[in-house]
Amino acid sequence: AGRVEAVGADDLRAVLRHGPSACPVLVLLYHRDCPLSRAAFAPFAAASRYFPGIAAVAVDVEGAWALNARLGVTSVPQVLFHEPRAHGSRRAPAGLAPVLARARTLVREEPPRAFARALVRAVAGLTGGGVGDGEDE
Repeated sequence: AGRVEAVGADDLRAVLRHGPSACPVLVLLYHRDCPLSRAAFAPFAAASRYFPGIAAVAVDVEGAWALNARLGVTSVPQVLFHEPRAHGSRRAPAGLAPVLARARTLVREEPPRAFARALVRAVAGLTGGGVGDGEDE
């Protein structure tokens, strides 16, 4: 936890299904040549440290047409959250849900700390406030 793992677009499905002990996963969708994506990475990594029970992955979606179409990706960066179905549960998995509807705008218009704080608040809201002992950056 607290470490962002880079995964390929083709590997994202496997990470979400079988990823680190099938724990919740915070996903940053980015494009390596996009300045806003580069600006989002450090705050994303900082925010992920607040949630030790949530894996954090970053996926470069350049050329990943099938993934982009399936997820409805029209711009980057985007932050998504995946909470797997509990073992034996009949409840359907939550799937991938947007964390910050305004992620691109926040990265463009706010300092990195504001983006990280907004991300922490949004994830805490999705998880019932399970914030760990992360470090503010």
